Amino acid sequence: MRAVHRSEEGTDKSSPPWWRAVLIGSLLIPPSVWFGTYAYVVVQTTTWGSYTLQPGGVSVLFVAAVLTLALRTISGRLGLERSELLLIYVMITISVAASGICGPPFMLNYMAAGQYFATPENQWEEFLPMVPDIFAVKSWPAVLGFYEATTTLYSWETISAWLLPLGYWCSLLMLLMVGAMFSTSLVGRQWVEHERLTFPLVQVPLEMTQVHQLSRFWGNKVMWIGFAVPAVLQSINYINFIYPSFPRFRLGSRNLRGGFTRPPLNHIKQISMGLHPWAIGVAFLLSTEMSFSCWFFWLLQRVEWVVGGMMGLVGATAQDAGLARLPMTYVQGSGGLLALMLLSLWIARHQIKKELTRRWTPQEDRVSIFAPTGAIVGFVVVVAALVLLANFGGMPVAVSLPLFLLFFLFTLCIGRVVSEAGAAQTYPPRMGPLGLITGLTGTNALSMDTKIALAYNHWWGGDYRDNYMPQLLAALKMRHEAGISVRQLRWALPLSMFLTIISSVWSMLHIYYKYGGASAVVRFWYTAVGKRPMNILSNWRDSPRRADWLGLGVFVGGAVLTVGLTLARQHIYGWPFHPVGFILAFTRNMDKTWMPFVIAWLIKTMILRYFGIKAYQQARPFFLGVIMGDFITAMSWATYGIIIGEKMYFSFK
Repeated sequence: MRAVHRSEEGTDKSSPPWWRAVLIGSLLIPPSVWFGTYAYVVVQTTTWGSYTLQPGGVSVLFVAAVLTLALRTISGRLGLERSELLLIYVMITISVAASGICGPPFMLNYMAAGQYFATPENQWEEFLPMVPDIFAVKSWPAVLGFYEATTTLYSWETISAWLLPLGYWCSLLMLLMVGAMFSTSLVGRQWVEHERLTFPLVQVPLEMTQVHQLSRFWGNKVMWIGFAVPAVLQSINYINFIYPSFPRFRLGSRNLRGGFTRPPLNHIKQISMGLHPWAIGVAFLLSTEMSFSCWFFWLLQRVEWVVGGMMGLVGATAQDAGLARLPMTYVQGSGGLLALMLLSLWIARHQIKKELTRRWTPQEDRVSIFAPTGAIVGFVVVVAALVLLANFGGMPVAVSLPLFLLFFLFTLCIGRVVSEAGAAQTYPPRMGPLGLITGLTGTNALSMDTKIALAYNHWWGGDYRDNYMPQLLAALKMRHEAGISVRQLRWALPLSMFLTIISSVWSMLHIYYKYGGASAVVRFWYTAVGKRPMNILSNWRDSPRRADWLGLGVFVGGAVLTVGLTLARQHIYGWPFHPVGFILAFTRNMDKTWMPFVIAWLIKTMILRYFGIKAYQQARPFFLGVIMGDFITAMSWATYGIIIGEKMYFSFK
């Protein structure tokens, strides 16, 4: 056998150099970002990200693992090690998250849409002169070229128009990501080793990287049967999309709202149903307590809407119509989200204090990336830099400091929720950081400079479906399981962030200046999102708001309910409701996937009750195969669509 000698960081001296995986991951990021952007924005063949278990990340890992298995059949020394495959997966998932929603696609459109879409009717010209030069592109030829492809990106006139605002916003995005890295490192040891969160989504890459044990995963016939089920069903739908006369097997979400036309069921705002094989697979990996809580509370939310309608509280129109806004279920979820994070920090307080007083070494701590003291210092420095940047943009410290701290609290809790419940998508809390601040102060109390700054900073905190916090926490879990070295992660994570920002900014600018962001060639959703800062300002101008005591009261009510569910779970034997299920159901995250959760819960409950844990272990590879098969099939057809230049069926709707 080969002699093994462990170095200071716990890696084998006989293993490949530490930088090999970092280099490969770095080389893969630009084409990965380009593929995801081009496939979604131009050809419209698939969604590369938008989910916490990303189709893009799983697909890249699949290709890397299959190539490694092929090389190992030639020689056992060829191919990548498991820790290298996982590190590449981490780098790709960070890049997919950072280049998606609330990344450069939003950022760039926020910088240009106000100027392009201003009309005498919307009266945006009132705000445009007050927008700082660091926030938006002020050159009309550059803006016109961005939306109508009237000029080239590759000229000094165009590039110089973007340099100042791009420098400002890219610096802010990089700081947000580095701050997330420090904050996850601070809580990683507590959540991975002491509380032992399940990290259900991490099970997929951990199994896929078992390249030394062919029979355990890649040689498992049950897994390949699971892989084949969505591969066949989804391929039928893709063929139907190309040839409509071909039959189809509908798996995506269908809106059932139109079926409820009479009171009181007509007060149900949204109800959709879809099978989504990958979501069934994810839900099967959860505990039955968790999957039950998720769909139960989602149904309870709909019952609240019906009861509210029967009581005359649910208005047909209105976000700001007093009691007609009740029951404000999504605001309840926002309160629960923040309460869960504060509870988590309170529970971890003694352990964090203990960590701060001990000598930190990588050999003892197989989770964190930085020493606790280093993580705290780094986080404080990042927040200070963010506050300074915000101050340059006209936002006072009294507003920017709580805004950034709330953002990190919310996203860190989203990371925890994903680590416990494998949430398919992490929609934004209805009353997030910006909503809490304006809810406490009212908009009349804010200066115009502060309003403009808040509106333009909305792009990075308005949607969390592609947030990088869950991916960073998953990286800590994979470091714990597979021995990814501290040195590799300290290089890989910041490098991934930097390369992603550069690649994503270039991809979006190149595509828009080539095809036109307002043309029918590109997906218009990103373009429409750019109107949000001006829409926010117009709304605050036309409907000035006082402090939102009703919304804050419901927010606090959701927090109290979460605390109550947590205490009940700790002190009542057999308590079936998990507080994380309440949070997920009350923040729009279950709207598309409640039915897959019901199906998976029923299947797993029946298996455990009538066949036992051994049968569950035998069935588990099938559902892992379902997840992988659904993603790989979609990516294969998406690649075909790019090759032929044709739009494809969206299997993840």
